[in-house]
Amino acid sequence: MTGHGNSKTTPMVSLLAGGISGVIAKSTIAPLERVKILFQVKSKFYSVNSVYGLMKSIIKNEGIGGLWKGNTATILRIFPYSAIQWASYDYLKNNFVTDKKSSVQIFIAGSAGFSCAILLTYPLDVIRARLALAYNNNINNNNNNNNNKLNLTKQTQQSNVLKNGIGGTINIERSINFNGYKTKDLFKGLWRGILPTLYGSIPYAGVGYSSFEYFKRIAPNSCRNEKGDIMGIYKLITGGIAGGLGQTAAYPLDVVRRRIQTTGYGDGKGVDNLKHGTFKTMFTIFQKEGIYALFKGISINYIKVIPTNGVAFLTYETLCDYFSSKLNNN
Repeated sequence: MTGHGNSKTTPMVSLLAGGISGVIAKSTIAPLERVKILFQVKSKFYSVNSVYGLMKSIIKNEGIGGLWKGNTATILRIFPYSAIQWASYDYLKNNFVTDKKSSVQIFIAGSAGFSCAILLTYPLDVIRARLALAYNNNINNNNNNNNNKLNLTKQTQQSNVLKNGIGGTINIERSINFNGYKTKDLFKGLWRGILPTLYGSIPYAGVGYSSFEYFKRIAPNSCRNEKGDIMGIYKLITGGIAGGLGQTAAYPLDVVRRRIQTTGYGDGKGVDNLKHGTFKTMFTIFQKEGIYALFKGISINYIKVIPTNGVAFLTYETLCDYFSSKLNNN
């Protein structure tokens, strides 16, 4: 979603600016990201049906820091992920897109760049999702029966391993049996859910990038400064809209991805059979839980998508201009 001036950025500038912008944007909306994951996997111990109510429950049980649980893994993942995503898209757009007004070519470039980032950083996304399901001993389970208390005790022990970070997650993958799913193959376990992620990246990135480029092309003069550059507020709003459109197109696949990633971890609702394909799993969820289950938590995405895309885009543009000017001066 580049559009900083008329000059091309170097790969190093794109990588650095992309990584930093991703970290800032994701850290800003980390609380909503955790709430979204809890909605998607239908957590038993966090079953409140409102964003505000769920955030209150997390703060009550885990403290304010609970809203950022898993964000360390997010930062470790998002810097290389965002860097590769932006740099790949910039490279493909500048070198292979022959018609900058072609939504189809932009769609392909955006999807390809996004897929590159996913393939190279996916295990860290799995770790982040599982850390988001971890919860502390302070959860109030007074209304649960004795069996639920026993299950909570066992799962809390598992969550303590999760909270150890990446090393803890690796130990889990190597040795622990979760609800009948025993994963001794570390590589396979950390790549669980990659296919629905790649499937979802096509409509998400394709629609997002092509929509944003379209919005830039039709930007009115009232949204440009005296140099003809698009104003930040216009980028903020249209970037959010473009991200929302892409997220809507890909969201059912995102739900399937989270269910597959977190099956057997924490108290979330996973999938019945990990051997089923992506689309069979999606159909099973639709058949058993209805269409709503495939879009559960999407309202949180709409709430977070404008600040996420806006902050990322503005930060990326600003940093690209700054780093490029420094290089030119030298």
